[in-house]
Amino acid sequence: LVYDDSVFTATVVTEWNLVCDRKALLPTLTFTYFIGNVISILLTGVLSDYYGRRKLILISSIVHIISSWVAFISTNYWIFLIARMVLGGSIHSVWAGLFILVQETTPKGDRTLTAGVMNFG
Repeated sequence: LVYDDSVFTATVVTEWNLVCDRKALLPTLTFTYFIGNVISILLTGVLSDYYGRRKLILISSIVHIISSWVAFISTNYWIFLIARMVLGGSIHSVWAGLFILVQETTPKGDRTLTAGVMNFG
């Protein structure tokens, strides 16, 4: 297949030919990312209470970095898919852990401000 590479030289679609009969695999990437997010939502609170927020944030950050590299160097669609799922879960764990840690260490009167800054940048 020939793709227009005037804007991007390589994309997920061009990398694994996600067109025609493989077109259904493209939304699967987003779906698995959010599956990782849902699994993370279910586990993050329990794990952070048991092991501590700092450990959870550090371990999730390391997992995120590793899975980012795995997604980057993957030569197989299925490995990329799994790496995306781990990315979805790990980034949520880092953000949720940081959010709660910041809220727990912020004086009550300033929590609305810090929550707004964390949510909206």
